Amino acid sequence: MTTRITIALVETMPDCHRESHRAARNWGSYPANGAERHWRCLADADAIVKDDSDGYDHVVRELDIDLDDEQLATLRDAANRGGRCLMALHGTDLCAYDDEREYHVLTRRGWAAADSLKGS
Repeated sequence: MTTRITIALVETMPDCHRESHRAARNWGSYPANGAERHWRCLADADAIVKDDSDGYDHVVRELDIDLDDEQLATLRDAANRGGRCLMALHGTDLCAYDDEREYHVLTRRGWAAADSLKGS
């Protein structure tokens, strides 16, 4: 059985760059402005955006992916290990990282959505 989940590419401004952007009254544009982009579970991405008092952090795009039961359990395990679950693409491997930066491979196959994630 597979479960469809939505992941989101969220763009955030690191704290070390925020003050200079506030002073300039210009947030610039990615990637020259120092912002970072990460794939997150949609709920985590929405929470990040909501928690940003400057109003910079935002969802760039969303992507639906299908995970089988084992992959979904791996994702939940990574998320349950601590806080928000960061996802990254290594080749065609979709990995989930917990807060301790330990990663768990969700899939090792030539994943159809890999091309959609690359270059983001």
